[in-house]
Amino acid sequence: MNSITTELIDYLKRLPARSAAARRQFLEETRSGVALGERGAESLLPFALADHDEDVVFAATSAYVGVVRDALAALSPAAAAASAKSRASASGVPVLRSQPDTGLASEAMSEVRGASKATWVVV
Repeated sequence: MNSITTELIDYLKRLPARSAAARRQFLEETRSGVALGERGAESLLPFALADHDEDVVFAATSAYVGVVRDALAALSPAAAAASAKSRASASGVPVLRSQPDTGLASEAMSEVRGASKATWVVV
């Protein structure tokens, strides 16, 4: 078993015994350890993959994506450009997009924490 699998199983075993507040605190400690280079980014994955509190999942996922994005940017200017946020329309004119299963949509089909919307206007 690899270390991520082991950490994930361990997290799942401890999950029922820890309150949401305790898990959030543990996540903050883990994020700090990652930021300081004391822990690897993979230590954020159990929070993102196993927790049922959407705030914990969102914070862990955001932190993990940020670490990976920064690592890619350090490796290559092209990767940094590809990961940068881009505007949907250079002219500033709203663009209407469509998605077959949900109707009209934008380049980003879902909100930060959830469900797709049938219509998005990109400015």
